[in-house]
Amino acid sequence: MSMKIRKVLVALTIGALLGGIASTAQAASVTPLPKGASATNGYGIVLNASAAKTVDIWEDFQCPFCNAFEGKAATYLNTQIKAQKIKVVYHMLSFIGAESVLAANAAGCASDAGKYVEYHGALFKNQPANENSGKWTAKSLIALGKSVGIKSATFASCVNTKKYAKWVAAVENSASAAKISSTPTVFVNGKEIDRNTAYGTLDGFKSALDGKAAPVTTPTSAAPASDASKYITVTGALGSAPVLGKPIGKAPGTLEIKDLYVGDGTTILPTSTLTVHYTLMAWSTGKIVESSWSSGQKATFPLSGVIQGWQQGLVGAKAGGRRLLIIPPALGYGSTASGPIAANETLIFVVDTYVVK
Repeated sequence: MSMKIRKVLVALTIGALLGGIASTAQAASVTPLPKGASATNGYGIVLNASAAKTVDIWEDFQCPFCNAFEGKAATYLNTQIKAQKIKVVYHMLSFIGAESVLAANAAGCASDAGKYVEYHGALFKNQPANENSGKWTAKSLIALGKSVGIKSATFASCVNTKKYAKWVAAVENSASAAKISSTPTVFVNGKEIDRNTAYGTLDGFKSALDGKAAPVTTPTSAAPASDASKYITVTGALGSAPVLGKPIGKAPGTLEIKDLYVGDGTTILPTSTLTVHYTLMAWSTGKIVESSWSSGQKATFPLSGVIQGWQQGLVGAKAGGRRLLIIPPALGYGSTASGPIAANETLIFVVDTYVVK
């Protein structure tokens, strides 16, 4: 998956580890810089500069994967920041588009106001359902600042004039120099945390920060007796976007599965890397939340790095097939809201598998 493809489930592995986080590729110094930004730290916003342990976090405010990661890790990270136990460097990228640039600039303005952490969190909690949808404008970003206590004319002017546009570009350039090719990407003291265990759960992330190995659970396929098709009607041929009806009755409390088309290719294992098209509907609203068909670009990821509902629900499926999954909150995003996905949401996925490696 390239840097331009960022969907709901997971961001993928980077091409190479960083030997050092600080970017040395900037040809000239960039000014002005927001409070806390450091050229020697890849132009990231630095919190607790003197702490012994350094955590570098590379995200894009429009990246759904980053939003899911923030939903799991932000509260714990913020307690560590407040206690001054870790040095955190936020590298907010802008590869997704113009609204990422606006949001990153506004975050720099919020840093000047001493409210970086609060504004950072507010941006993810209010992430638009679609990229570059027009939701994030100077006006809405100024209003978001007021929601976290930033009411100054200085902040409004900073947002309106795009004061830190050059700084935003410098952060993006530092990512290229550092070979960052996916978000979120997190390093602890210069070493990326384990993408298979540390991004998907809070316990895994805590273990990574503490330098401990997180326990790895081996997902198994769900009981073949389940039949997700009794809860929703799905039509449409392979090779085209599925058409989902409205959910029927009460949401099931267990993982439900149905092969709408049985593939004849390689069987998916817990250790497989997949290339898929997928469509996600929220049970509570009956509305499509995300679809790779809309962008026309498939998603590629290791199965071990996605939500448990996929890990358990896709094992045993074959390339060339289409599988319907109805995922209860405990195997999805739980009690944490994630962008357009509400807390305790039941997720309906239709997954077309193209490649299994």
